[in-house]
Amino acid sequence: MHGDLKPSNVLVTPEGNVKLLDFGISRLLVDEEQAAQNATVPAMTPAWASPEQLRGELPLIASDCYSLGRLLYYLLTGTPAVNPTGRTPLQVLEGLTIAAPVLPSKAASDPELAGDLDNIALKSLECSPDDRYRSVELLADDIRSFLESRPVSARPHTWRYRTHKFVGRNKGVVAAVALVTVTLSGGLAATMWQARIAERNYERAERRFADVRRLANSFLFEMDEAIAKLPGSTPVRGTLVRNAVQYLDGLAAEAAGDTTLQEELAAAYEKVGDIQGRPASANLGDTGGALVSYRKALAIREALEQAPGTEEDQRRRRDALAATYVQLSSTLKAAGDYRSGLELDRKALAMRQKLLDAEPGIPVRRRAVAASFTAVGGSLSQLGAWPAVIDVRRQAIEQYEALVAGNPKSEPDQRGLALARQRMGSILMHERQYPLALKQYRMGVATARGIVARNPGSRGDLLNLGQGLMGLGRCLVESGDATAGAAELAEAQKIFERMEQADPREVRGRTLLALSRVLVARAALAMGKPEEALRGGQRALAEREKLSAENPVNAVAFGEVAEAHELMGDVRAAQRRWEAAELEWRRAREMIVHLRNENKFNAADREALERIEAKLAALAKAPR
Repeated sequence: MHGDLKPSNVLVTPEGNVKLLDFGISRLLVDEEQAAQNATVPAMTPAWASPEQLRGELPLIASDCYSLGRLLYYLLTGTPAVNPTGRTPLQVLEGLTIAAPVLPSKAASDPELAGDLDNIALKSLECSPDDRYRSVELLADDIRSFLESRPVSARPHTWRYRTHKFVGRNKGVVAAVALVTVTLSGGLAATMWQARIAERNYERAERRFADVRRLANSFLFEMDEAIAKLPGSTPVRGTLVRNAVQYLDGLAAEAAGDTTLQEELAAAYEKVGDIQGRPASANLGDTGGALVSYRKALAIREALEQAPGTEEDQRRRRDALAATYVQLSSTLKAAGDYRSGLELDRKALAMRQKLLDAEPGIPVRRRAVAASFTAVGGSLSQLGAWPAVIDVRRQAIEQYEALVAGNPKSEPDQRGLALARQRMGSILMHERQYPLALKQYRMGVATARGIVARNPGSRGDLLNLGQGLMGLGRCLVESGDATAGAAELAEAQKIFERMEQADPREVRGRTLLALSRVLVARAALAMGKPEEALRGGQRALAEREKLSAENPVNAVAFGEVAEAHELMGDVRAAQRRWEAAELEWRRAREMIVHLRNENKFNAADREALERIEAKLAALAKAPR
C-alpha cells in the first residue's frame, strides 16, 4: 500500500511509461488485520487522501483505490474532486460526507464523459470503503472495459446496457444484420417494435411506481425516523435529502396522470422539506431548500384537489393540502414573509374546520383544527395583532382540552396542549398579565415533564420541555423573580447543551441553545451580575452569527443576531462602558432597519427597534 498517491508522486516518461514515486510511507500488506494491529497511522496529503485517512484511521488498499479515483477525476476534468484550500482535514471530510463530488461530465462540461466514466470515477470516490473498488485490478478492469466498449462493473448490467456495448464493439456486423432483417420483415418488425415500446412504457411506469413507494416509505419515512433518533445523525440525513431530491425531481416528470403516484411524490417532497428546514422540527438549517421542496409538494397537492375521485379521495386530499399549507407557512415566516404565512395558516384552518364539521366525531379532525389555531396564533403574534392572538390561542387550548378529556392517554394531544399553553403564556406575558401567564406556563411544563418521564430518550420531547422551561423562566424574570427564573432557565440550557453535544449540526437544538444563553444572560443582568451576563451574551452572539451565516435565507435567524447585539449593549451599559454599549445598540438597530427595508420585519423586530431607539436617545442626553 502506497498511502500517499497524488499527481506529484506519479511520473510519466517521454516513452509513456508510468512510474510511481515516494514510497517513504508505504507498507507491505501481507495480512491486513495483522498490519492494522501493528502499524501507526502514516502522514497523508488532505487534497488526495481518503475519508478514513482524514479521520485519522489506518489506511488500507481501499484508501489507495480512493486516491486513484481522485487522480482519475483530475485527469478527466482538469480540476480536483475536492478543493481543500483554506480547510482543515476535518472540514474536508465533512464536505465529503455531506455532498458527493460533481459528476466529471458536468465538472468538465463534456458530455462524452457521461455514463461509464462518471460511474467509474464516483464509485472510486465513495466515502465508505465497502462501496469502492476492492482492488486496483478491479478499477483497472473497468477502465479497460470502457476503452474496449465492454460493460463495466460500476453500472448495472441491464439488457439495454449490454446491447449498447455490443453494438459499440461490432458496429459493422450489427449494421449488416439490421439491414437484412429490415428488408425481410419490415412490416412485422415495425409492429413488434411498437408493441415492445408499449410494453416497456408499462413496465417503466410499474417499476417507477414501486421505486417511489420504496423511496418515500423506506428512506424518507421509516429510515429517517430511525436515523433521526441517533446522536450525530444530521450529516447522514443531509446525504439522504440530497439523494432524495435528485431522485424525486427525475421521477416527477413521469407522474402525470397517476394520482396515487403524485400523492406519494407530494408526501416525499414534504418530508424532504421537513428535514431541510422546517423550524419546529429537527432540521439542517436550509430554509431556501425547504421552501423549494414545499412548493413542489403544494403544486402537486393543489392539482390533486381538482382531480376526479371518490368522496373519501377528496377528503384525504384536502386534509393533506391543509397540512402542506401549514408546513410552507412556517418556513415562509422563518424567511420573513409573515403575511403570506398568515394567509396560508388561515386557508388551512378553514379547510380543516370544514372537514371537522363533516366528521365531528373523528379525533384526528379536531387535532388538526387545534394545531391550526396554534399556527394562526403564531402568525398573528408576528404581525402584532395581540387581541386576536389571545382569542385564537384560547380556542386552541379548548380544542386540545376536549381531545385530552376524550382520551387522557393520548400523548400527541398532551403535547399539543402543552404547546398551546406555552403559547398562551407567551402572549399573556407580552401583555404583562404575569400571574395568568405563569399559570399557563406551569401547566404546560408539568405536562411536558410527564411526557419526558414516559419517553426519556425522545429528543423532540426534551426540546419541548426545554422550550416550556425557557418561557417559564423568562416570565419569572420579567415579573420580578429573577432568582427563580434563572433556575428554570439554567435547567433549559442544560437540556439544549446535551442536545447540541449529541448532534452538533442539528439546527433547531442549536437555535434553542443560543436563545437559552440570551435569557440566562438577561437573568444575570436582572440579578446585578453583568460579568456573568457578558460571558453568556458573547457565546450567544457567536452562535447566532454562525447560524445566520449558514442559513442566509432565514430572516428570523438574522433578527436573532440583532437581539444578541442589543443584549450585549445592555451588558456594556450595566458595566458603564457607554461607548461599547452605543456601538452594540447601533449595530442592532442597523440590522433591524435592514429587515424593515427588506420587508421582513415582524412585531418583535418593531418593538426591539423602539427599545433601542429609546436607549440611544437616553444615552445621547446622559452625561458621560
